[in-house]
Amino acid sequence: MQDEGNENRNPSSAENSLSGKTSERSEANETEIQFLLGIKYLDDSNGQPEDQDLGLKLLYAAAEAGHGKAQYVLGSVMLTGEYGVPVDPIMGEIWIRRAISNKEPDAYVALWRALKDGSINGTPQEGVNALREGMMLGSTEAVCELGILYMEQAVELAEQDTAQSESLTNEGLHLLKIAARDGSLAAAAYLVAFKEGGRKEKGKKKKAARGKKNRNKGK
Repeated sequence: MQDEGNENRNPSSAENSLSGKTSERSEANETEIQFLLGIKYLDDSNGQPEDQDLGLKLLYAAAEAGHGKAQYVLGSVMLTGEYGVPVDPIMGEIWIRRAISNKEPDAYVALWRALKDGSINGTPQEGVNALREGMMLGSTEAVCELGILYMEQAVELAEQDTAQSESLTNEGLHLLKIAARDGSLAAAAYLVAFKEGGRKEKGKKKKAARGKKNRNKGK
């Protein structure tokens, strides 16, 4: 009777399995190195075409190999023209959506921004949904952007629906505090500006109240 575990205990079978896993890890490491070097060359290019071209080639290689963050960065620079890369909305959207298919958190933020500024065609709701998806996947940028969006909506509704405006403000502040805690400088700066604006508003109200009181005394 054949031992059912023979295949699993077969040395050559085990070696092939180990070899396959080692090969996958090696390819993943190579792709990660391509991505990191691509970013480095772009960051250090200082307008040098040679370094910029090499950085883009490395990013392309990593992106084509399925590296989600490389796909996100490549799409972003094509949409924004960062590093002096020629703007290409069509290819930019393709790479961003590929990154999203790989569940790259910050790619959802890039989609939101592109929808917002019109680089990519779509509905505002699609952009909001993208931010929420990015937030659920752990993007601090998505948390920050969603917080700012709520704060902007709160201002728009301030005169029409006070209760809804206050609710959006509270939710926006909550998200911004989370983003700031997780290292978002944009969120921290927004919170400082909001706090400073609140102080100035209180100062204006106190000054107006004192002026009214003085006017009443003079009557």
